[in-house]
Amino acid sequence: MLKFFKFTLVGCSLIMLSACSGGSDSNKSISEHTAPIGSLPVEDENATTSDQNVTVEDENTTTSDQNVTVEDENTTTSDQNATVEDENTTTSDNMGILKATGIIQSFNSGSEEVKDGTLKDDGFYQVGTKAKYTKNETLGIVTDEITGLSWQDKNMTIKNLGGAEKYCEALEVSNFNDWRLPNIKELESIIDYSSVTPSISSKFISNNGIFVSSTVDSSNSDNVWAVDFESGTSVFVSVSIYQNVRCVRSDKPTENIPNLTRKNNIVIDNITKLQWEDTLNTEGNITNWETAITYCETLKLDTFLDWRLPNIIELKSLTERKRGIAIKGNKFLHTISGKYWSSSTDMKRNSNASNKYFAWIIDFSNAQDFNRGHKNNDEYNVRCVRSDTK
Repeated sequence: MLKFFKFTLVGCSLIMLSACSGGSDSNKSISEHTAPIGSLPVEDENATTSDQNVTVEDENTTTSDQNVTVEDENTTTSDQNATVEDENTTTSDNMGILKATGIIQSFNSGSEEVKDGTLKDDGFYQVGTKAKYTKNETLGIVTDEITGLSWQDKNMTIKNLGGAEKYCEALEVSNFNDWRLPNIKELESIIDYSSVTPSISSKFISNNGIFVSSTVDSSNSDNVWAVDFESGTSVFVSVSIYQNVRCVRSDKPTENIPNLTRKNNIVIDNITKLQWEDTLNTEGNITNWETAITYCETLKLDTFLDWRLPNIIELKSLTERKRGIAIKGNKFLHTISGKYWSSSTDMKRNSNASNKYFAWIIDFSNAQDFNRGHKNNDEYNVRCVRSDTK
């Protein structure tokens, strides 16, 4: 019988690279595993669904620019989030297409590689769209073919937040003068969770260290969000401290406007096309990593049987950059200000299988991610997901 436990989080101060983790003892059992089918009416949040989907160019597409090379990252993955619906989609709306993490191996709680498919983690499912980049070597611009964002990758600099914003606004590369400092969602979109260090495609020359975003901490304007590409984590840094700067350009800044529908015990994200469990079992019931995977694999909810533990990119798509309960929208009725498991192993601590005891988690008290969830010793909350393949 699966048992889940309740625990109380102890707050931790967030400094530039600090993170907190760890489990807690408790004895609260999970409510009945098969959640009841409710009778809540369907409610739409934001009537118009964003046009998030675009056509992705075939990897064999040729180009007239001899300095442009195309890289097709990682192995073939499930591509359920990339259905073409609107040819007029703007580039920033492409952010609704979730990439694959790039992780293609499975490691159990004992850090042993599992090759027979019995461990249903991120390495087993490999859901999402393959990362794909085009690089103009002469201009030093890397274009993300999935999101449509173009990234500066030449003549990099270090600035504090104010200086970084002015630097990007004044930047001119070739005929492009519409550069800006990326927000945190955009900066996170180029993280490669499969690589050891740095956590970014080798297409980027300037690829290591902490890079500042334009997203200020909602509860402390002295801090700003940044990405540490050595570890792949998102961190808080002081607005006055000098950090690496990578400018970006697109039709318009990427926004994280919720477009959610609630139906019975499920919250549907109309942007990513993911469907999320939202029952009492997602609110304060905790377990270790492998038990969390088993719970999702055996869950029957509103007639659906194909639930799984979300990978780190899917789980991060639920976050809103705020303190308290950092989940987007108002359709989730059962969530807490605590840490939730993803199905993604931290691949960065070692290049071999000797130290794969840790998995990625997200703290929904502030939307910060951590790669320090010990699969066996730590116990966190669980929220299952399924893909809408219609």
